[in-house]
Amino acid sequence: MARVIERSDRHLLEALRNGKQMTVEQLGEALAVTATAVRQRLERLIAAGAVTRQELRQGRGRPSYQYTLTDAGAELLGHNLADLARVMWSEIARIEDRQTRTQLLNRIGERMSEMYAAEIVGETNEERLQSLAECLRSREIGARVEQVAGQALPVLKITGCPYPGLSGPTHHEICEMEQSMFAGLLGHPIRLTDCRCHSAEGVCTFELENATNELENAATK
Repeated sequence: MARVIERSDRHLLEALRNGKQMTVEQLGEALAVTATAVRQRLERLIAAGAVTRQELRQGRGRPSYQYTLTDAGAELLGHNLADLARVMWSEIARIEDRQTRTQLLNRIGERMSEMYAAEIVGETNEERLQSLAECLRSREIGARVEQVAGQALPVLKITGCPYPGLSGPTHHEICEMEQSMFAGLLGHPIRLTDCRCHSAEGVCTFELENATNELENAATK
């Protein structure tokens, strides 16, 4: 779920990666844009922690600054890992022992849930499910929460698969990883009840465990 950056911002980060420390004037020349445009992009990137600035002491007058790419900025530029991901997932799928493969997928899901845990808020299962959907949408992944007849709790529907090149009708390893990750983020067991590969809607549906039981229990009170 990497943060998506604008193309113009990426060009500026690439210039800093090549030029190390640069001034606004140097960046403007490298990118063929005005100093005002450079400053606007720098403000966004500094706020995101992708760029830092250092004042240059040049006596009296208006201060001048040099801008440097941070480790976080370099990471934003280094998210072109699709080929590596496909190879790694194909190797995971080839692990013959089902228990070993499941344990590995669960560990990956747990580690990913740790990465995004701070973004999930809410006291109830429904609030946290809504927060998870917002987290996915912030990464340009289509997601919505719907109430389903006969269920005490709403379900999560993923309308745009985050990993279209890694999943398919006969390969559900990535779905198992997502299920583990979502469970960790929600603090509640969740399971995939309908996959986009077979769904009439073309969406993946995740249902909180024991939702039906909770409805039945509530009705008997």
